[in-house]
Amino acid sequence: MRVLSHLMVFLTATYSAAEAEFETGNTLYAQCSVREGDPTYYMKDAACLQYVVGIIDMIELQQQMSDASGKRAPRCVPAGVTKGQVRDIAVQYITNNPDKRHYEAAALVWNGLIAAFPCK
Repeated sequence: MRVLSHLMVFLTATYSAAEAEFETGNTLYAQCSVREGDPTYYMKDAACLQYVVGIIDMIELQQQMSDASGKRAPRCVPAGVTKGQVRDIAVQYITNNPDKRHYEAAALVWNGLIAAFPCK
């Protein structure tokens, strides 16, 4: 019986992992484009902001790691840019590029930042 329960946990975890999908521009757009007054606005707006901030944190981590290895990565996002600004930039890019919304959301956020703050 114990083996059977372990097998069920393994199969459930494997199935869940196989069903996992990355965030797409379509799903991020759905979260980020909800208007104030909608009952889900605060929840979806917070999820949108946190997703975009997570991407920025990852970019920052990659830049710090490349600095530590002696390979300087360009600093494209200027100091003083707020989380709200980055969210607005990402949402604007996704809104203005509906033909790309089926791509991974992380790539679209990155492309929006590059468009707004090109590396020099």
